[in-house]
Amino acid sequence: LVWNMQRWMRRFVPSRAHMTNQYLSGNYAPVFQEMSTSNLRVEGQVPSSLVGGQFVRNGPNPKHPPRGSYHWFDGDGMLHGTYFQSDDNVCYTNRYVRTVRFLEEKEARGAIFYKLGDIMEPEGMITVLIWNMLQRLPFVRTLKGRGTANTLSTVGQYNFHGQFNDAFTAHPKVCPITGELIFFRYSFQEKPSCKYFVADQGKLTHELDIELDTPVMMHDFAITEHYSIVMDLPLTFRVERLLSGEPLIQFERDRCARFGIFPRHAASSPVWFVTDPMYIFHTANAWEEEDGKRIVLIACRSEAVFLFSNKGMNQHQDDDESLGLRERNARGEFVASPYLYRFVFDLETEVCSQEPLDVHPGEFPKINPHKLGLPSRYIYLSVFAEDFVDPKSAIGFTSVKKYDLLTGETSSIPFGHAASTITHGGECVFVPRTPTENEEQRLSEDDGYLITYTHTNGAATSQLKVWNAKTMDPEPVCVVHLPQRVPFGFH
Repeated sequence: LVWNMQRWMRRFVPSRAHMTNQYLSGNYAPVFQEMSTSNLRVEGQVPSSLVGGQFVRNGPNPKHPPRGSYHWFDGDGMLHGTYFQSDDNVCYTNRYVRTVRFLEEKEARGAIFYKLGDIMEPEGMITVLIWNMLQRLPFVRTLKGRGTANTLSTVGQYNFHGQFNDAFTAHPKVCPITGELIFFRYSFQEKPSCKYFVADQGKLTHELDIELDTPVMMHDFAITEHYSIVMDLPLTFRVERLLSGEPLIQFERDRCARFGIFPRHAASSPVWFVTDPMYIFHTANAWEEEDGKRIVLIACRSEAVFLFSNKGMNQHQDDDESLGLRERNARGEFVASPYLYRFVFDLETEVCSQEPLDVHPGEFPKINPHKLGLPSRYIYLSVFAEDFVDPKSAIGFTSVKKYDLLTGETSSIPFGHAASTITHGGECVFVPRTPTENEEQRLSEDDGYLITYTHTNGAATSQLKVWNAKTMDPEPVCVVHLPQRVPFGFH
């Protein structure tokens, strides 16, 4: 009954499944076969530090053709995992994350829940209004049935022993000192717009309501040893925009950005630092200096962000100037491109300063996880291809770059070597090297490995590559040949 009503509701939203969408083609296109394979072909030697571990990456992989517009942030979640069972047996598994939504759409044999792409169009107002009405009916399941995966087999939603049944950030933080899990949720439909949580030993130990003037997309945050940093950035949700044919989510270039800093277990509102408009999808790290008087934040900053077009998201955009994708600022940066920046917050004067760390855009910053919230020297950034600002080309990374924040030196590794082909990679995860019995337990911060999936344009399969993060030798330590393509994804 429920999904019949949802399918009926879908009749109000015209289908655009026939239209071209760059996020459903090339290496963005979904794969539909779930498989488990072993004894994959490996070039090189699997490091002993990786044996017994599994590299898992998630990404959008729509099971059914979209009914309305489709955005890359939509799609059913799929996990791609490479398990290093031994130094001579590497296995690959991929599985859909079987959330309540996924299972109900499987039963309905089609897309029935509205997604981000749907509500970006003017008729999305109809979708939002009907959904709000349906959720008030006693026999309609709400959207609380979000799923999660502990391994590649979905085990269900974790609710912190019955304490939690809400949205969950894509970027929770685990304190390397206390083991606490720190996270938040944001919403454009519920109050407060942002809620912050701390959990320990699997149970919630602290929560804080953070009131915002306008609901915003808050994708990431940061922690230090004693503080947390949330970001009220002007990528806003405004339902009223749909009435005038504008997107629900839009960057407001005349609205300031705010950084809220507060003690990890604070009982009151943050101290807000106001800066010029900007957006940050991902932070690299943050730490305290001068006995906690200053906080340093390293993050990927863009002056603006253009996620959606008033023309719709399914067509390739010929007029990329209208999206601002090629607009530059006074420093020569593309305003819609993320660049690595250092922010310094003075807790005594409540003044924020910022400076760029590189002239080349990149994203998905990673560090040694043992240094999270603590002073760190090295950051690894996936660097964009030179033509990534062109919406008609693949938005991929072509290399990984290492930053030494102490000396200012950088070094890079290309994801592919062949001049005749283009190879893209994803987020490079840092895995600390395990010391041998004859070594001191304290290794250098950059002593470890970088791991990511790569794909060469036009290829039917992908590879997993491992590099030495300390030497940044372009030659991979090992390459695992996967049995199928791993689409571009997230983390």
